[in-house]
This record gives sequence, C-alpha cells and structure tokens, in this order.
Amino acid sequence: MDAPDFNLRLARRLKRLGIPVVFYVSPTVWAWRKGRVKAIARDVERMLCILPFEEAFYRPYGVKAVYVGNPVAARMPAPDVPGSFRRALGLDVGRPTLAVLPGSRASELRRCLGPLVQSAALLAEEHPGLQVVVPLAPGVDGQRVKDAFQLYGLEPVLVVGRAAEVVGASEVALVTSGTAALEAGLMLRPLVVVYRVSALSALLARLLVHVAYVSLVNLLAGRRVIPELLQGAFTPANVVAEARRVWEAGPARTAMLEGLSEVRALLGHADASARAADEVLRVLDGRDGVA
Repeated sequence: MDAPDFNLRLARRLKRLGIPVVFYVSPTVWAWRKGRVKAIARDVERMLCILPFEEAFYRPYGVKAVYVGNPVAARMPAPDVPGSFRRALGLDVGRPTLAVLPGSRASELRRCLGPLVQSAALLAEEHPGLQVVVPLAPGVDGQRVKDAFQLYGLEPVLVVGRAAEVVGASEVALVTSGTAALEAGLMLRPLVVVYRVSALSALLARLLVHVAYVSLVNLLAGRRVIPELLQGAFTPANVVAEARRVWEAGPARTAMLEGLSEVRALLGHADASARAADEVLRVLDGRDGVA
C-alpha cells in the first residue's frame, strides 16, 4: 500500500518469486516520474486507483488498473445547509462564517497561516459579525494559531478535527492545498485554494511536475472550478477578491457549486476498502478480468 519508492522495488522482487502484486494506492505517475509506469506494467498484477482518470491514464501502457472509489469521498458527511453544521459545532447560526484551513505541516503554517489570517481580517471588515472557524489538524499548536489571529483583532473558533463540518458551516472556505481542498470541495461550499513553498521547491515543481492544476478538484473536473492562488499570487488582496466573487448568490457562486457537484458525482460513494479487497480476491482467484 502506497510508499511507491519502497513498494515498487519490493514488487519487482515478489514478481521474480511468482507472487502476484496488487498495488494500492496508485502513485501519481500522471503528474511526475512517469518513467515508473514501465516498472508498474512489468511487476504489478493489479493497480488500484482512487482517482477516476487514472484508469484511462494506465490503459495505453498495458497496466490492469481499476478505480475502486475514493476514501475521502466515502467518509464525507452528506452536504447540508450551513445552519445545520453550525448548530452541530455550537456556532452562532445567524452570523456569517468563514472557514480557514491553514494546513498541518510546520512549513505550511509558516508560509500560509499569516496571509490567511490577513485575508480573514479583511473579510471581517466587509462582513460585520464574521465568525472565523479553524479546524485544527492533529499535532497543530492551537495557541499558535489563535495568537496569529489575535494580532489582527480576531477571535477564531478552534475546532479539533471535523474539517468537513467546519467547511459545511461556512459561506466560503480558505484552504491550503492538499487533501483538505478535495474534502472542502466535496462539502459543496465555495472555496479558495492557496499554497506557498520555498523558491527552490517551486522551481523544482515547475521542472518536474506536469499537471495543469495543483488541486484535485480542478484535476478531476478537467478545468478551473476553484481558484488556485500559488506563490506570489497568494496575497491577502487576491484571496479576498476571489472570496468576494462567490460569497453571495450569483453566477460565479452558482458555477462553482455546479462544478463541485460534478466532482462529487464523479468520485461516487463506493466503499473503496471493500472494493479494493474484492480486487485482491479476484487476483487470488486467478480472475484476470478487471471488474
């Protein structure tokens, strides 16, 4: 499972011993290090994918790949009106609400938390009574997050985990790129995706990564459904401008919500673990056809 650098080497040895290999989850060979596809085709009996477009990517290379469903989609609560989630979280139902997801890694917090806080402060000026809600990922220092907001006169509501519900409670979510962006999109709330890395990491990404978008929402949709503000484009002014476009009902908000609904429908609601187990059994039973 996962860990492709180690497991693809292991797969080659297992193949030589006549032991069939089922690989779960597919490496992101469609984004970078495409050369690994050759090893996958040679050594992997079945590649289990959690993104629908990966099946089609592998087909020309002779890899037996199957989309088993997406674990993120399977664990998401059903979308509902913001008031429902606000009551569940103990928030004020009548106040406008902004969700801020600053990431979980130390590097993400160092580079992204400050601009996100400044963005929230600007939005608070436009929306009196705004309540800012921050779901804390495991290991994140809540006091550090709270102090960052208090520097700008904001008192955030900190929630341990429950990121999907926090997004569901909001008018708009500001989200650091990663799995959290997909989770936020599946809650059918407008969002703005942001990210910033070191200059060297950004240069390497431009040289090595070959995808049109960084967020899974846009990759799955095959078009720009949500804005991505990266590196120098990630400024409080730009974040607020994008949030302002979709805060109220209107064509921009409607178009984004329609795109997010398409992505949610595309991923489906299959139990990925159960489907993955079924595929393992098919290989063990010697059934070569892909379901």
